[in-house]
Amino acid sequence: MKNEDKHYIYYTSIGTSENQDEFLLELFTCSENDEEHIVPETVIHNFDELITFFENMEQ
Repeated sequence: MKNEDKHYIYYTSIGTSENQDEFLLELFTCSENDEEHIVPETVIHNFDELITFFENMEQ
């Protein structure tokens, strides 16, 4: 099994929300070639999605 490192640029937007458990976290892949066409690899909206993301990273 080949082990590959992933590097992320973290971008988050902070604002008011009626639901205190809701937020927006966008994860972008680091790449020198993608400077003009940046699209989030993953978008996380709440703590459950964030926990699932970290659990999947461990696998």
